[in-house]
Amino acid sequence: MGRSESGNRFLLRYRQDYEFKTVIKTLFSTVATAAIATYQLLVALFAGGNTTWLFTLSAYYYGLALARVVVLLSHRMGIVKKENEERRHIRDARNYLFGGAFLELLTLFYSGIIVLVTVQGLHYEYRGYFIYAMAFYAFWKVISAIVNAVKYKKFGDYTVQTMRNFNVADGLVSIVALQSAMLYTFSEGDMLFARVMNAGIGGTMGALILALGAYMIVKGTYLLKKNGTSRGCAEHPRDAE
Repeated sequence: MGRSESGNRFLLRYRQDYEFKTVIKTLFSTVATAAIATYQLLVALFAGGNTTWLFTLSAYYYGLALARVVVLLSHRMGIVKKENEERRHIRDARNYLFGGAFLELLTLFYSGIIVLVTVQGLHYEYRGYFIYAMAFYAFWKVISAIVNAVKYKKFGDYTVQTMRNFNVADGLVSIVALQSAMLYTFSEGDMLFARVMNAGIGGTMGALILALGAYMIVKGTYLLKKNGTSRGCAEHPRDAE
């Protein structure tokens, strides 16, 4: 009975508390991302093949997992310290600024992936009908990430928004991975077309991630400087009367 009530409270909170929901989803995303990175690293170390390609993938996914962990720990620290609204505004702004800077850094790893895909003709590969499942998952992930990032922006919680923006970046890269795999599977050996498409779509997604990161840096800096970090960030919905 106790477990049932606890489970019901968890589900109710998950449905109603957007911040709690984001934290739970980010935890699962972090575990999944770290697992993918570890898989790529193990394949590179023990299965042979193009290790540059695999190490680049592993570095990207580990970087994304690390960024999520840092923001989650910062969020948790604010709760443990029972920070007031003023201090929480500052922490939110710093998390947002950090998230933008980390996205810019991750784009360097992402650029390495695009170079490998385009110049060396490397690719992702999904076997059999698994590619269709991955196509559905990739499109669902990017659409869901974008919708949620826009939907929860109105709450003005920049730590939550940072987590959501990480999901957007992750979703955009998953589209590039899917495209690479589909071109390899269905292009019938037309490698020139595949390389052009990989360069075009990959470059576009990279530019979008760079733009998102740059916006977060500018916005986070603005939030910190508006009234000075000692006074917190006045521009925050929770400060509105």
